Amino acid sequence: MSSIPKPPPATLSVNLSLALTTTIQALTSMASISVPVLAPVAAPELGLSPSLVGFYVGFVYLGAALGALVAGGLALRFGPMRLSQVAL
Repeated sequence: MSSIPKPPPATLSVNLSLALTTTIQALTSMASISVPVLAPVAAPELGLSPSLVGFYVGFVYLGAALGALVAGGLALRFGPMRLSQVAL
């Protein structure tokens, strides 16, 4: 019987990098989306209006848009992995 050949180490490195990057993106998205979900319960206890959630969501997307404007140039200059490490 023939055994299945192991993939070359470069393939494993790419797969690991892709899995870690996807995990980081998922956790970041979850962290930014959890605030609006919890706001209706937490806002009154903090003495805030639940309607302020709209401002939070707007600032999150504004920050993402502004970051995207400079991220391409920084990725070209420093490399995508180094930029991801710094961003964390």
